[in-house]
Amino acid sequence: MPANDQADLSRIYAQRFSSQLAYRNRVWRILVADFFSKYIPENASVLDLGCGYGEFINHVRAASKFGMDLNPDTPAHLNPDVFFLTRCRENARSQTCLLRPTSRCRFSGHFSVSNFS
Repeated sequence: MPANDQADLSRIYAQRFSSQLAYRNRVWRILVADFFSKYIPENASVLDLGCGYGEFINHVRAASKFGMDLNPDTPAHLNPDVFFLTRCRENARSQTCLLRPTSRCRFSGHFSVSNFS
């Protein structure tokens, strides 16, 4: 993604979401604790596609946690135990690179749990 597109994307995310980040984190903390956690085994691997600022994935308890988003500012908002996936190595904070699917995944809307066995 060209640098000007990344800057535009950063600006758009900041305008739309940053002012409500604390509120969104409180909501997702409750949703994960009271609803989603019963569907996520602690030995699971969870992928949050379009993870934004990590509001969901930061609150999940799982053996492996992955987040992916086009926003170049996303890695700065993820907890240290969340691996940020990117399609290329342009992002220095990326923990790994997603080149092709390597696991079986079960998807339900924005929510997915992977079985890496």
